[in-house]
Amino acid sequence: MSILLLLSIDIVQSAEKLPINVASHFNAAGVVDGRMSRATHIVLMVFTMNFVAIIAPGLIALISKLPQDLLNLPNKEYWLRIDQRLKTFEFLKKWSILMGSATAIFIWHLHYKLVAANQLQPPMLENFGLSLVVFLAYTLLMIVALYRRFRLPANSSPQP
Repeated sequence: MSILLLLSIDIVQSAEKLPINVASHFNAAGVVDGRMSRATHIVLMVFTMNFVAIIAPGLIALISKLPQDLLNLPNKEYWLRIDQRLKTFEFLKKWSILMGSATAIFIWHLHYKLVAANQLQPPMLENFGLSLVVFLAYTLLMIVALYRRFRLPANSSPQP
């Protein structure tokens, strides 16, 4: 949570670097095709960053209370057994904190890409593709880790 507070404060403090009317949306070529007020941009960035980082582990806590038949998890008959259930949801909580944190950092990074873009005349978003590729690669690695974690262990059966 403290990282969220620091990132939020940083975004608010960087607001002075933005014009009153922020170029906030860009087409694939990096050319501005949408604007919003500086205040709206700052509120949107801080809210979205915090919402994503907090809601991910919160959802895991909620779904841990759902009946097993409503959950979709690889090899769930094994991983949701009484002897595995607590470890399963502990892993999912840690995984969701990592994904939520990475998404928050990506949103923070996006804010700074927009700050830089708005320093140019005309505003131009540069090199966003690399940022997106890095974030998507991290997401893919996290999904692979999730599936690897929930493989059925050797010499085990789904039923107790």
